[in-house]
Amino acid sequence: MAYFSTIFKWKWRESNSSELFIPVWVANMPAQHTTVGIIIVGDELLGGKRQDRHMPHVIDRLHPLGMRVAWVYMIGDERQALARFLRRSFTNKETVFCFGGIGATPDDITRQAAADALNVSLIRHPEAVREIEKQFGETAYPHRILMAELPPQAGTIPNEYNGIPAFFVDHHYFLPGFPELAWPMLEWVIEHRLPQCNSRESDTSLIVSDIGESVLLPILETMTERYPEVIFSSLPQLQPLRIELGLRSRNPEALSRAEQDLHDTLHQEGITIFVQNT
Repeated sequence: MAYFSTIFKWKWRESNSSELFIPVWVANMPAQHTTVGIIIVGDELLGGKRQDRHMPHVIDRLHPLGMRVAWVYMIGDERQALARFLRRSFTNKETVFCFGGIGATPDDITRQAAADALNVSLIRHPEAVREIEKQFGETAYPHRILMAELPPQAGTIPNEYNGIPAFFVDHHYFLPGFPELAWPMLEWVIEHRLPQCNSRESDTSLIVSDIGESVLLPILETMTERYPEVIFSSLPQLQPLRIELGLRSRNPEALSRAEQDLHDTLHQEGITIFVQNT
């Protein structure tokens, strides 16, 4: 797979922690609120005991809204490493969803890591305390109430499943690791907190056969320079040898011009277009 223009740098197992940073849809990514990052926390994921379900769900939910996942960061239960990453992501303007680690057991490190990243101490958040006491009464103490300890600037995200709220700080949304809990909260965030996009992204593709990516690289580099509003990608298939050349843009006119230009350029170079998808 080839991506053109901006390429994210990524690290595997940074320092002594278990970390994986995966860039997704990175070509020509605009620095706008319409891009989204995902953080997934849990030793059980990196250890293979469970498989992540959040990334495909977030992509499926946000793509129709014109929002694109730009990166995914998966990390074990490593408080310091998560705090380092959050410290960086808090400085950006992307919407970020963080799944996992907001419970009350010792391996739930996300609430404290968020506070560390913000250089603040956790407090008993009044709204979270009210919701937990409302749900559990006296049995909220001494353990469940620990989940009301949040950064002081946090807002709460209601939890209709068990009454224990999640939280957000600015454009970061911290949700449970269990999809049954997290996904209804995601819907609340979409309805109440995400900006409404005025435009939607359109895409199209051309499929060419019996040619290598190295031959196409100069063409795609030229197209990227010629149409800065269009995102170009290359997705190869080995058996049979085919390459899907993708184009995406929020500008329908630019997308149409770029598609026609790419089609004509491939034809001039004697490259056969196997099929065209819109």
